[in-house]
Amino acid sequence: MILLWLILIPLIAGVLAWAAARWSASATRWIALIAVLIDFVLALSLWIGNFHAGLRTWFAQADWAWIPQFGIRFHLGLDGLSLLLLMLTFFLGILSVLASWNEITEAVGFFHLNLLWILAGIAGVFLAVNLFLFYFAWELMLVPMYFLISIWGHENRVYAAVKFFLFTQLSGLLMLIAILALFFLHYHATGIYTFEYEELLGTTMSSTAEMWIMLGFFVAFAVKLPVVVLHTWLPDAHTEAPTAGSDTRRAVVEDRCLRDAAVRSAALPSCRAHVRSRCDGVRSGRHPLWRNPGLWADRPEAPGRVHQREPPGLRPSGHLRVE
Repeated sequence: MILLWLILIPLIAGVLAWAAARWSASATRWIALIAVLIDFVLALSLWIGNFHAGLRTWFAQADWAWIPQFGIRFHLGLDGLSLLLLMLTFFLGILSVLASWNEITEAVGFFHLNLLWILAGIAGVFLAVNLFLFYFAWELMLVPMYFLISIWGHENRVYAAVKFFLFTQLSGLLMLIAILALFFLHYHATGIYTFEYEELLGTTMSSTAEMWIMLGFFVAFAVKLPVVVLHTWLPDAHTEAPTAGSDTRRAVVEDRCLRDAAVRSAALPSCRAHVRSRCDGVRSGRHPLWRNPGLWADRPEAPGRVHQREPPGLRPSGHLRVE
């Protein structure tokens, strides 16, 4: 039940903070601060109570039927890695409330509603074991973050907010397609509808289907992480957002890294092995670029520059060669 409260406390406190703003802006700030502090203390108590447990051990679980005919359950689970990132998220939440204490003077109640709901969405992403619930929590963060940037941002806040929303919505759609593909492939193989992560791990599929599903997850995570080439929304969103928005965006980055590693590496092992073999080939010198130095054109070398006869910045030994 404690896992459910980690999500419910910021959701309820956000509504209370919004309502309290009619009478006192100070009360709104204190409600938000107390709510995030309670969540941080709860996470800390879980840490202390399970200090000697392993990272792969479930510290706590909560599981209720939601839409059982489609295999959708409200299934939450907490292990060591997600607990660590939850604590960091709530710590950043505390800093965000304190940083906005004197900075935000307009629509204070609505601001803290959005801030707390973002934290609730992040907590849901870290705790969700059912992929439908995971996607629901993932999308829960987008609208509040859009409002934080568009209302309390700086000069180009509307442009930055729309760009952020479009990028994240389109990437989220790709992840939804990947989740549904995994869902129907599992049904085709077993005759069972389920979004449960641990049950989907054993789904049998062709290597081609696995590669396309992996790409759906990868692009979604790469956009929201973000990775170079797909990162163009980040400079605008980060610079135009208020201080609290930038802090909570850092917490969003945490969940991208965790879920990217957890979903793709465990659910799609063949793709993981394929990518790992490619990377090992580059590092060990078996890649064609290493075996055929002529693929790299000779260029005049200047002092202090890395040689261009080999892939820039690396040698088969893995060290820089600078002259």
